[in-house]
Amino acid sequence: RATRRAEASPDLKGPLRPGELAEAAVLADLAVLIVILARLTPFSGLTTVIGAIPFAVLGLRHRRRVLVVAFLVGAVLTFLMAGFSSAAQMLIMATFGGVVGKGVKFGWSTSTTIAMTLTIGWTVVASLTVGYLWVFSELRKLSIEAASVQWGGLKRFLDGAQLGVVADGLDRPIQWGFEHWFVAIPVFQFIVSIAVTGLIIQIGGPAVRRVDAAFGPPLTRAPENADLPVEPLPITINNAVVMRGSTAVRLPDIELRNPELVMLTGPNGAGKSSLLGALVGRFPLSSGDRVCSNSLGLGRIDGTAVIGQRPESQVVGARVNDDLSWGLPTTPGPEQMAAVLDEVGLAGFENRETAGLSGGELQRLAIAAALLRSPRLLLSDESTAMLDPEARVHVLEVLRRVANRTSVVHVTHIDSELAFADRIVRVEPNRS
Repeated sequence: RATRRAEASPDLKGPLRPGELAEAAVLADLAVLIVILARLTPFSGLTTVIGAIPFAVLGLRHRRRVLVVAFLVGAVLTFLMAGFSSAAQMLIMATFGGVVGKGVKFGWSTSTTIAMTLTIGWTVVASLTVGYLWVFSELRKLSIEAASVQWGGLKRFLDGAQLGVVADGLDRPIQWGFEHWFVAIPVFQFIVSIAVTGLIIQIGGPAVRRVDAAFGPPLTRAPENADLPVEPLPITINNAVVMRGSTAVRLPDIELRNPELVMLTGPNGAGKSSLLGALVGRFPLSSGDRVCSNSLGLGRIDGTAVIGQRPESQVVGARVNDDLSWGLPTTPGPEQMAAVLDEVGLAGFENRETAGLSGGELQRLAIAAALLRSPRLLLSDESTAMLDPEARVHVLEVLRRVANRTSVVHVTHIDSELAFADRIVRVEPNRS
């Protein structure tokens, strides 16, 4: 029910947002790669099943229009790189994968999912196939002749293998199918559609659930309490436990006061990332108390912003000023952009191409983009881990300045960074 309410939210009826575009582009590219590889193998049917999985992920995590955009991107690329037949295969993958993803999302039974793929997928694919062959009659004749030659070769093989009875039994219905292609093709596609859907459910269903659990709710999915006013800090987590797969992780008690720079440190696997996930509502608590954090909507104005470990994955604009305005309801003015860039040490970078920035500069640009949303909570998930020592100090100095006006939580394994902290929270391994 919560998922259905989220999809119906007015906030999700607008144009595609950066997070949606990014996932659509990445997963469409993955599907294109699968189609191209399929041309090098004799297992095109299986690659269709595998290629449907990226679209199933999109169907589970996003709105229908995200699926449409991913399909259009994938179809254009495959058409340019591999021709019409591969683009048609992309249609099958997108349609069947998208329906299976929605089935996982809404908890449909296997029979219901198959019925929906037949209603939507088989109807579309069969209609387009018959219509295309009807219009392009010369191509139809060539295709039927090619299929007839292939059947003749198979028939001779069966005869040589002392299976002439089988060949004779199949010959009449196959010849009938060549003559009545407009009936035989939809019937054949109907049978194949059932088999393909079953394989996608069996192979892709578990994979899709694991991907969604690993990445958490997409940034564009509206929180259940999106209609409530954003509550002020502090944020408090007390005696809380979250589930990471089959493992229960007990979180440290923490209260965030505004403003300050809190450093989270501890060994790998201790639960630092789990704590950050709990702060933004990504990992629901199975026990304990969390106060206020879920209403600080991720990516919202006056909400929560997250800076990750890999700076190149957080920048989407070709130029600095494009990246700063990406996804905002209104484009910031030149003075506002100049001010936030100056704050992070990138004064005069407005028209610089992001492809030419260093890792530290990209990380500071990501912070600047976050600051334009006026976050009351900024989470830095090992944002300095991939930087050289000099760039690391620059980013820490920026976080230190930001912490003078908002609450900043920075996860680190580097002891020298702790000197920048107002408060240090050490997280020790604790599995329930």
